[in-house]
Amino acid sequence: MINITDLRGLVLKSTKIEEAVEFYENLWGLKTIDSWQGDSAFFEATGDEGFILGLVPDNQRGIETIRFALGSPEDVDTSFAELKASGQK
Repeated sequence: MINITDLRGLVLKSTKIEEAVEFYENLWGLKTIDSWQGDSAFFEATGDEGFILGLVPDNQRGIETIRFALGSPEDVDTSFAELKASGQK
């Protein structure tokens, strides 16, 4: 079993990047750490643990990427082997 310790990042697909950026900056108070001319944006969360929220353009809303933390480098290797053996891509 994979030993996930934390959720470290999430990249969401957005149909309206500029409105989404305004929402996360102004209502959630997230700090923009990078953006590309209205094409995508990345925010740093305010908690003690590192967390990055990203927004990328798409025709549909959804999840692009989820980033997890594992307990150790060995857990990364073991998890990779388990996922590969299960046929996950």
